[in-house]
Amino acid sequence: MDMKRDRLIGAGLFLFGLFTYFWIIPHFIDKPSFYMPELPSDLYPKFIVGTIILLGAILFLQGIFSPMRKDQEKMPMENKKRAAIIISVLIAFLFAIDIIGFYIAVAGFLVGMITYLGGKAYLGNFLKRGYFYGFKLPVF
Repeated sequence: MDMKRDRLIGAGLFLFGLFTYFWIIPHFIDKPSFYMPELPSDLYPKFIVGTIILLGAILFLQGIFSPMRKDQEKMPMENKKRAAIIISVLIAFLFAIDIIGFYIAVAGFLVGMITYLGGKAYLGNFLKRGYFYGFKLPVF
């Protein structure tokens, strides 16, 4: 991603965070009927929005002060293919939750992603030698 786009995204996140912090949270976060002085109801939203403001400012300032290098402007083709495969598997996973159920879909998704992203060496060691991270496990 080039630095100009980083600056725009950072400035957008920063301004959206300020808008949310100073207008949306005070107007739309209600005070609860029971009042707990130790933990106000807007603590978590203010914390999350403050984090977004901080990260947006960091992204904006990084886009301004870091030198632009030509070799990092474009994503390599193999990374684009890998990202497209991961996104398509995520979309298929969302549809599979309704079709085959949550637990089966999650198990299949995790095994598939671990295998695709390079974790199959650990599974191979377990199946060949009968241990996994130093634990001796029975192999059936």
